[in-house]
Amino acid sequence: MTSLECQSAVYDLAAKFFSRANINVARQNAARPPLPFVTLNFGIVSRVDGISAVKAVVDGVERRSFSVQQNCTIELVTKGEAPDENTQPVDTSVEDLQQFSLFLSSEYAGYFMQRRNMDIRPSGDCIPIYNLSNDVSVPFRASLDVSITYQQIVEDMALLRTPGKQYAQRGSSGSADLAAMQAGYMSEAEINYKE
Repeated sequence: MTSLECQSAVYDLAAKFFSRANINVARQNAARPPLPFVTLNFGIVSRVDGISAVKAVVDGVERRSFSVQQNCTIELVTKGEAPDENTQPVDTSVEDLQQFSLFLSSEYAGYFMQRRNMDIRPSGDCIPIYNLSNDVSVPFRASLDVSITYQQIVEDMALLRTPGKQYAQRGSSGSADLAAMQAGYMSEAEINYKE
């Protein structure tokens, strides 16, 4: 799994849970979606401290597996819920996001993550975000930080290529020439002794 595949999986899981909300990723040039909406703000990607890469040779090709961690802040923006027609809406953002936090421990989410060899868990509390404005038209907001752990497997000499996938160089990514390089590897050797 790559960091982009990780982000896609988190997006899919959030879209499944928040089925009536628009899901978007932060830092995209797009108009603000209609309420309710969820914004996924992906942050730091790092190798997990204290865990070395696992090295294997598969069909003569060297592969390494790295434990990777990525942080994400999930922000829910909603209109809230009015108990009846004559009352102001009540802030449901924290409760709704807390439901998602509990959903991450569910059997459904567990199977989803297991199929992708990843783990998503809350790394903080559901926090209400209050605006300085006391206007009733301002939506209710809450945020939740989650930590995502997954295995990134790369192969060959430069460790750029994901097994079973063709490497495509983007404008700012590693060289396609490096990705095409293959390391030599001996699987057998015959030793002759001379006296």
